[in-house]
Amino acid sequence: MLVATPALQGTQWFNSEPFEPSELENKISLVSFWSFGCEASLCQLRQLQQLRQRYHEDQVRIVAIHSPRFAYELLLENVAASLEENKISLPVLHDPDYKNWDSFNPEGWPSLFLSDQQNQILGCIEGSDLHSVYETIDHILGDTKLDPIVGSSPPLDETLGYPTHLSVTESGQLLITDSTKNQVLICSLRDDLKSADVTQVIAELDHPTAVASASDTLLYIAEAGSGSIRRCDFSAQTSEIVTQNLVAPTALIIDRDQSIVVADAGAEQILRFTPTTATAVESGVIAGSGLTGCVDGPADKAQLAQPVSLARTEVGIMFCDAASSNIRLLTDNGNVSTLVGNAQFNWGLEDGAPDKALLQRPTGIALAQDGSTIIIDTGNNQLRRLARRRVRSYTLDGLNRPTGVAVLPSGHIAVADTGNRRIIIVEASFSAAWPLEIS
Repeated sequence: MLVATPALQGTQWFNSEPFEPSELENKISLVSFWSFGCEASLCQLRQLQQLRQRYHEDQVRIVAIHSPRFAYELLLENVAASLEENKISLPVLHDPDYKNWDSFNPEGWPSLFLSDQQNQILGCIEGSDLHSVYETIDHILGDTKLDPIVGSSPPLDETLGYPTHLSVTESGQLLITDSTKNQVLICSLRDDLKSADVTQVIAELDHPTAVASASDTLLYIAEAGSGSIRRCDFSAQTSEIVTQNLVAPTALIIDRDQSIVVADAGAEQILRFTPTTATAVESGVIAGSGLTGCVDGPADKAQLAQPVSLARTEVGIMFCDAASSNIRLLTDNGNVSTLVGNAQFNWGLEDGAPDKALLQRPTGIALAQDGSTIIIDTGNNQLRRLARRRVRSYTLDGLNRPTGVAVLPSGHIAVADTGNRRIIIVEASFSAAWPLEIS
């Protein structure tokens, strides 16, 4: 039998005005009991601050109730100092008389109570592993729809053709691959992320499909038209082909050892290039037998189906397998496995567990700052997210054949809205989105 969430008691609040009862109505609420002398409590609060970035405030509200464990934790000035020291920005209610503690009756520090929109307590979590909390909230909320993009400007014909691949330099500049105009734009973003200035243009390329930066002055560009990889060194003022004879390179990243990993969709393979001198490279296939398919297993025997986007993870290189509509992983120990999809050529629009979810020709992938995976689901005109073993859809109204994606230093997500010939900026919390004005 579910129990109603007790009303909050007390007047000593930090980081917030006192909560009115109505502020928790029709919302999922998380009530954490903690003490600042408890390291596990501080860990849970940090986890909750990350969780807060993921959901709308009108969907999930969090309050941290400080119930002192030791006598010195009773003092208001000590609580305030601890919040500042540990950079805790959550709404905090000080509970020196243990009135809230007695009404909720937690078993210890920290304890987290989760209530639904009907104000019924669903359960209590102890510790800082919030995996089940994310899963429960996602289950309650279901799919999340972003607010429509308001005030979108018309296509900027003079600046963008059809932007496809996006990436970011060490200093935070946005790199835009524009295959229609055979150029790569280097853009400096304004602080408000509403506009950007083009600071440099690399022109006269042969159908560029991707760009990656080894540093702010050294770029590598995949050119599908010539089946080659170009190196642009601004310090030396040189632009040269460093490897060629590829079939249709569609993506590249700079790996941890500064080697260049390239997805060759035309050859159904992933290759690695290691620059040995200014004019020479060593290269080799690291995944894909050359046969078209969706067969997992040892990398040299695995079958790929148009790998078109790459992202480095802690355990290997994740990639979009566009033709099979799957997300797959090339592990560092040399195996290919399917992460999202079912290793078949099935497509659709289904959320849920990774082995049940369906995509339709995904072409962009990136890792968000919270560790989740952002997927551009081109065929469905959707932004998808893989987090905590679940795929979810986020609808941006008006998307038209999106392809590329990149995560900015601020945590915001840049999306190449290719069919509309523009770049969209999405908040890290997925609560808002707007078009980027490029001048």
